[in-house]
Amino acid sequence: MTCLGTVGTMETCIDMDPSDPPGELRRLCAAVVAFAEANALPQRTADAVEQVLEEALTNVVLYGFPGPSRAPAIRVRLVREPQRVSAVVRDTGCPFDPTAMSEAPRMFGEEGTGAGGRGIRMMRRLSDGMSYRRHDGWIELHLGWHCPDTPADTAGSASREKS
Repeated sequence: MTCLGTVGTMETCIDMDPSDPPGELRRLCAAVVAFAEANALPQRTADAVEQVLEEALTNVVLYGFPGPSRAPAIRVRLVREPQRVSAVVRDTGCPFDPTAMSEAPRMFGEEGTGAGGRGIRMMRRLSDGMSYRRHDGWIELHLGWHCPDTPADTAGSASREKS
């Protein structure tokens, strides 16, 4: 990635440290907030991007690096295009294709069942597209959101309101 560590009005890339999940999730949220503000994202889009990326990163950290044999690396890239926001989550962890998972049936009282798949269902619901590939030793999860241009006064992220 050519934009590692930079925050700009069109593209943001972040190298993540899987050994500090809470700190990295806070850093990711701050980067998404800065990206949303710099690119005048609508609140709804900014919130969806943040929630989906938090889930994707949590899954990579929890399940992608089960043993010491893998050199952990995670990179996140956000791009603002006309009428669209896209993200790529790249990691060197264990392969797992969330797009190949069948839609788990919703169950009454599901929150208490411990059944898996809720996070992937949420990612599908809050994004407009999700694809997966393996390339040059990296796993890539591509995500996208339709995002019309909006005035800056309607942009932001819920994380800013949480502070």
